[in-house]
Amino acid sequence: MKISNVVIGVVAGAAVSALVCSKVYKSRLKAADADENLAQANATIDSLRSSVDCFSKQLSERIESEQTYAARCEELNAKVSSQDAEIAKLKDLCAIQEAQNRKLQG
Repeated sequence: MKISNVVIGVVAGAAVSALVCSKVYKSRLKAADADENLAQANATIDSLRSSVDCFSKQLSERIESEQTYAARCEELNAKVSSQDAEIAKLKDLCAIQEAQNRKLQG
């Protein structure tokens, strides 16, 4: 009986040892997978940050371009208004001149 108890103990110990080794191995595999997943997540985050930075730069350039365009349009509108006023003055002068010419002729 003592030998059978020893054999049973050895077999049980071996089984428990195998289970513990299996769990430790699986735990290490999970840790390695977690590390790999973390590395992939970090790479994805870096890629997204780079994309956001690129889009932000493009948006800033677009906004600056549109602001420059809007300022230029305002300048041109001011010039057109000024020229319209000048044209109106010249038309008035022409009308006055025509009236004076008619008086002299008639």
